[in-house]
Amino acid sequence: MIKEQIKQEIDKCIDAETKHTIAYIQKCYDLLLPYIKDKYENSRYIIQFSIQQFERIPIISCAAQFKMAIDNLHIISNLFSSSEPDWLDYINIEWNHKEIRFLLEKIKSLLPKESFGNKLYTEVANNLTEDERRKYVGFILDSTHRNGLKTRWNKDIIENTTLNCIVLYSICKKDYQMNLFLSFYYNLLDRINSSSEHQLARDIAENLLMIGYNENLQAESYYGACRCYTAAHNPIAGLLYLNIALNNLAIRRQPIPQQFAFDILWQVLKIMRELQMPQEECISFVTTEFEKLNCDEYKKLSFYHTTLSLRVASIDKSAPSKIFDFLNENRELIFKNIKHSAMPWLTLLHGIHEIFPALNFPGLQLYENTLKAAVEEDGNEMLLNLYENKKLVSHLKELLVKLNSTREHDDYSKDNQTTLILAKRVLSQAVQEENPSNYIIAMQPKTDFTFVLPSNTQTGMYQKVNIEDVDGKEYKLSYQEIEKLEFLLQMDNSDAAMWIGKGDDSFYNMILLQDMYRFDTLKNLNEINLKDIQQNTIGQLRYSKEDKKIMHLSIVNLNTI
Repeated sequence: MIKEQIKQEIDKCIDAETKHTIAYIQKCYDLLLPYIKDKYENSRYIIQFSIQQFERIPIISCAAQFKMAIDNLHIISNLFSSSEPDWLDYINIEWNHKEIRFLLEKIKSLLPKESFGNKLYTEVANNLTEDERRKYVGFILDSTHRNGLKTRWNKDIIENTTLNCIVLYSICKKDYQMNLFLSFYYNLLDRINSSSEHQLARDIAENLLMIGYNENLQAESYYGACRCYTAAHNPIAGLLYLNIALNNLAIRRQPIPQQFAFDILWQVLKIMRELQMPQEECISFVTTEFEKLNCDEYKKLSFYHTTLSLRVASIDKSAPSKIFDFLNENRELIFKNIKHSAMPWLTLLHGIHEIFPALNFPGLQLYENTLKAAVEEDGNEMLLNLYENKKLVSHLKELLVKLNSTREHDDYSKDNQTTLILAKRVLSQAVQEENPSNYIIAMQPKTDFTFVLPSNTQTGMYQKVNIEDVDGKEYKLSYQEIEKLEFLLQMDNSDAAMWIGKGDDSFYNMILLQDMYRFDTLKNLNEINLKDIQQNTIGQLRYSKEDKKIMHLSIVNLNTI
C-alpha cells in the first residue's frame, strides 16, 4: 500500500506548479519515516523504491530534498558539540608487528570461516584483553591511515580492511567506542567508492543500516548510506538518506559529537558539489557552524578543499583566484599535512585545467608541481595517468570490469562517471591514431549511438582493420573479434556498423564494413547545445530493456550531418 501512496505523490509532482511540489515530497517523507522507524526490513522494502520514484522528477526532488536538509540542519545545529572525540585516549597506545601477528592468528581462530559484516561476533572481543583490543584497534587505524594515501585500493587492501571492520565492530561494541567504529566505517565507504567499487560500497552501507537498527544508531547508519550514495554520484539517494538521518537526530535531541557534526556539515557541501549548486546562503551557514566546532587542522583543510571544489564544479569563475588565495594563506598548514593533502589538492588543480582550459595562472602551477612531487604513485596511478593521458585504454578496461558488478540498471549511469571521462579521451585518441579497436572499447560504456547500416558503399574508402589486444587485467573484450561483433550486432555480411560518439571536444564516427573501417569527424555537431540536451532531454529518459532496438538506416554522407 505504501508504495502506491508514494507513487501517487510523485505523480502529482509531474504536472504541478513548483510551489506545490515540496508539499508532495514532504508527504512522501511523512509516509516513509514512521514506516521505517523500527524495522530494517521495512527500510529495505521501501527506500530503494522511493529513490526510483524521486528519480522520475530529478530536478524537483533534488531541490525539495535539499531545502528540507537545510531546514533540518538549522533545527539540529544547536546540538553540535565542539568537544574532541572521546576515543583519542583509547587509541593512544603503542603496538608492534610481533604483537599484531599473534593477535591476527588469535582473531582468525575466533571468527567463523564465513564472516558477515552485519553480524556481531562477541567472542572476538570477549577473548581479548583490554590491552590487546586497544592495540589491535590502533593497528587497524594506523594501517588504514597509511592506505589513505592511495585514492584507489586494490582487492587485497579492500578485503583486509572490510575484515578488520568486522573485528572493529566487536571490539568497539564491548569497549563503548561505537563513535570510533562509525567514523572508521564512513572512511571505508569513501575509499571503496573512490576505488570504483560502487556496488560493494552500497552492499557495505546496507550492512551498516542493519547494524544501525540492531544498535539503535539509525541516524548514524542512514548518514553512512548518504555518504556512500553521494560518493557514488547519486545525490537524490544521498539526500533521502541524509534527511532520514537528520530527522532521527532532531527527534533524539541528544548532543551530537564533534566528529559526527563535522561529517554532517562536510556532507552537505559534497551534496552541493554533486548537484553543482553553490547556494551562498547555505555555504555561509554551514561554514559558520563548522567554525564553531574548533576542529583540527586536517579537518579544516578537508572542509575548505570541498568548499573550493564545489565552486570549481559549479564553474564559478572566481574559483581559481579563491583557491590561489587559500593556498597562499594556508601554505604552512598544507605542507605540514602534504602527504595526505597532496592528492586531493592536485586533483582540484587539475579540475581547474579541465573546466577553465584557457586560464593562465602561473601561481597555481608552482603549487601543482610541489603537490605532484609529494604524491605517492602506488594507489594513485589511474588519476596520475589520466592527468597525463597515459595508459588510458588499460585503465578503461579495468573500470569496465568493475562496472560488471553493478546490479541495478538505475545505478549504472552513476557508477560509470569516471569510466565515461576515460572513454571520451580514449575515443579522441583512437581517432587520432586510427585505432578501431580502442574506438570500440571507448564506445562500450557510452550512451551514444550504434547503428547497423545496409551497405552500398565503395570499399576503396576504407582501411583494413588491425585489432590488437591491450592488457586489461582480467577483462576480455568480446568486441575485439569481428566475428563476435557481427553476431552481437546481428549484422549480415553486407552490413556495416557505425558508431557515433563524443570525445573530449569533438563528435566522431567510425564505420566498420566487414574487416575494414573509416573515421570521420562530425564538425557540425559541435554547434549543438549538448549540455541542454543532456540535462533536459537525455536526463529525463529512462532505460527499458523492452524498448532497446537495433536501428537499420541507409548510409548517408556523414560529412553533411
